[in-house]
Amino acid sequence: MHFTKKYIKRIMEKYKKDFEILENYDKKRELPFQRKRIDVTLSIETINRLKGLREKTGKPISRLIEENLKIWNYLHIRTNIRIIIRIKIPNINPIVQ
Repeated sequence: MHFTKKYIKRIMEKYKKDFEILENYDKKRELPFQRKRIDVTLSIETINRLKGLREKTGKPISRLIEENLKIWNYLHIRTNIRIIIRIKIPNINPIVQ
């Protein structure tokens, strides 16, 4: 089977993100949906609030943090103005300057 340049270009555009993920994997041996363990220092108050949320929601603390960071990332990417985010668990309240 012979593929035309037009067909190859269309496939590359359609699956651009997937090809970028594979390229990154070749370089770093990491996939964006993999999980890694890190050490983080938090205040006792924050840890207690996270534990309380864990008990209320049944979600692991790492999942709660990830969800809040995804919301922050969405807000940061979608705006053209500078935003300072104050994280209030469980909600995030943006303060626009």
